Amino acid sequence: MKTTIFILNMILGFITVFFVIDYIFNYDFDFSLGFAIISHSIMLANIIGSFGEKRQIGFTGAFFASLFFTQLFAMLFVLASDKK
Repeated sequence: MKTTIFILNMILGFITVFFVIDYIFNYDFDFSLGFAIISHSIMLANIIGSFGEKRQIGFTGAFFASLFFTQLFAMLFVLASDKK
C-alpha cells in the first residue's frame, strides 16, 4: 500500500508542477491553478492517510478528514487517535 501511495503522490506531484508552469505562462486561472491546488490537496491527503494507517482512525478516516477539513486539523485528528 505504501508503494501505491508513493507512486500516486509522485504522479500528482508532476501534474501539480505541470499545471503551475502552465498557469505561469498562460495565465489561465480557472483550469491550471485550480487543478494544481486540487491535485496538491489529494497528494497531502494521501500522505496524512498513510500516517493514519497504523492508528485507530485508519487510512480512509484520515484521508477523508484531510479532504473535508484542513490538513492541519486532519493531522491533529491522526495524532490524537490511539495506536492499533
